Amino acid sequence: MLANSPHTPSRSESGLNTTMPLSPRNLLKLKDEFALTASTGFALLVQFIFQSVVVRRVSSEDFGLISSLLAIQGMLNIPIAIWQLAQARRLSSFYGSSSEFRGFAVRQLWSIRYSALAGLVLYLLVGPLVKVYINETSWNLWLLVVLGCFYSVVESWGLACFQSRQAFFWLGTVSVGAAVARLVSILLLLPHLANVAAVLVAVLGGFLIPIVGIFLYFRYSRKKSEGPETKTLDLSLIPASFATVFTIAWLNFDFMIARNRFDPIMAGEYAAVAVLCKAVFWFASPIGTVYLPRFVKALAVGARETLTILRYATFLCLSVCVVALLVVWPISDWLVAIFAGKSAQPQMADWLRYTVFAKIPTVCVTPFLAYFVARDSKRILAVLLTFLGLTFLYAQAFSSNVHSLLMITFAGGMAMLLFCILAVRWVRDRKDLDFSWD
Repeated sequence: MLANSPHTPSRSESGLNTTMPLSPRNLLKLKDEFALTASTGFALLVQFIFQSVVVRRVSSEDFGLISSLLAIQGMLNIPIAIWQLAQARRLSSFYGSSSEFRGFAVRQLWSIRYSALAGLVLYLLVGPLVKVYINETSWNLWLLVVLGCFYSVVESWGLACFQSRQAFFWLGTVSVGAAVARLVSILLLLPHLANVAAVLVAVLGGFLIPIVGIFLYFRYSRKKSEGPETKTLDLSLIPASFATVFTIAWLNFDFMIARNRFDPIMAGEYAAVAVLCKAVFWFASPIGTVYLPRFVKALAVGARETLTILRYATFLCLSVCVVALLVVWPISDWLVAIFAGKSAQPQMADWLRYTVFAKIPTVCVTPFLAYFVARDSKRILAVLLTFLGLTFLYAQAFSSNVHSLLMITFAGGMAMLLFCILAVRWVRDRKDLDFSWD
């Protein structure tokens, strides 16, 4: 999807100026995008192995708890992901030597120390509410989740530094390194720690790699920034932030609903299927990253060129989904057996087939997110977030089993996809929807 997990970096915010035309030199080179996609793909392969190890070594009930805690951590990290976008934009505007950039970047991190501490205290206070919502957790596990949020602040700052300096080699290296660190950590920790605690500590180990990487980069890099320093941030960051919230929420809401609505064993089995389905659709995730610079560049030419690119991107995304469905449907039993091992249950293969099908409409929204971000369409993205929120509330109220959850997911995704198609026609010759907030 468009807005990536902390380990899927994007350079999109550098091309969000509303002044047209834009110079192609301000856009990310496609070869760099594909290099990042390749490194991200390898990192996701390692992450898939990590998840498979966890599924095989822990009970279904524990895996459901792990997935729900990590999903909640992802939702708590939404403000951090938005802050990362702001930092990448601000740091990109700095012009100077490596030592000057290092001092500027460190001051940016230090300036939010009180806000970060206040946020962490707030996250600690919501622990009892989380315990009630997911039916079970302990304070030591919640402390690990909150500690992960703290590491995410520093990690996001480091990734923003890499983005702003166009340090693509370092971005790819830390992405792969974080995945490998998690895999090695879980293999070392599972024999010595409780299952859930071992996984959460291993996730913390993955957070540390980008943090170490940025300090190594500061030590050895001598690269200068290109372009003059500017002191302001464009409001065009807002649509990218909306897209980030949409992506993170969509990737995580079903894990939380399953833990809250289903019995612990069923929730754990569904979590394993959802993780496997997410891995299948990672092949579609780079589309937003690759096509956002193309949309920005095409907008300088005209609406017709942009719509041609959008149709191509949507067709490519739909093709990935159809191929995924055609591949997964006949071999779902084998995939579940490989992924879950002895933990695999007969119904999980059917769940995987229906999960892939149910999530196709929302995956096809990916290129539209990139298009609306490029057009600075804040209101349209706000409406999409509203659709997603309504889907979550409806699923929370009426999901009694996996099939009902997937039906609601599919219906909500179709509604969002149809809205995107109509909205493209509405904004084709204007900047945004013609309605006010009043």
